[in-house]
This record gives sequence, C-alpha cells and structure tokens, in this order.
Amino acid sequence: MGSVHTSGQTQTEHANKYLLQLCKHWSHKAETTSLLNSGTIKFSTGERVELLAMGNVLKMVVSANSAFELEEFVETVETHIRRFAFREDLVFEWEN
Repeated sequence: MGSVHTSGQTQTEHANKYLLQLCKHWSHKAETTSLLNSGTIKFSTGERVELLAMGNVLKMVVSANSAFELEEFVETVETHIRRFAFREDLVFEWEN
C-alpha cells in the first residue's frame, strides 16, 4: 500500500456493478483482482484502490505515494466511477 491513503464511500444501487466495471476498466494498466463484492487495483507506480460493495454503498480505500498524488488519484477514481454512473448524481464522502 502507498504511504498515504484515504477512505471514502458513495451511495448507489449499483455498487457492485461499478466495482466490477472499474476493475475491468483498469485491468489492462494495473494488477486487478475482483470478487463478487470486493476488488483491488494496484498500479506499478504505487497507486492502489481497494473496493468493497456493501448493499447500496461502494466503499473505497485509495492509496498513493504522496499527498499530492493521492489528491489527484482520488479525483481520477471519482471521475471514472461518475462516468460509469452517468444516470446517477453520486456524492462521494472522503475521510483521512
């Protein structure tokens, strides 16, 4: 795991679907593993996302090598999930 991380979540009826889509989407650029309700995406540059679908909540732990990289990577993760969820207006809640 990277040296800095944050946890977040968003409410959606499609938590599991978006988890699987994100893992599949990044599988050509990163090492990904996905099970029915959980997934991990590890980039060779150190960024990592751990995903957990719990009912209508998608939980995420995002890690990177520095605070600056973490901020950028969180934005990238959100942007990708929002693209998958274009019919929804997702609200992401993050904590350190």
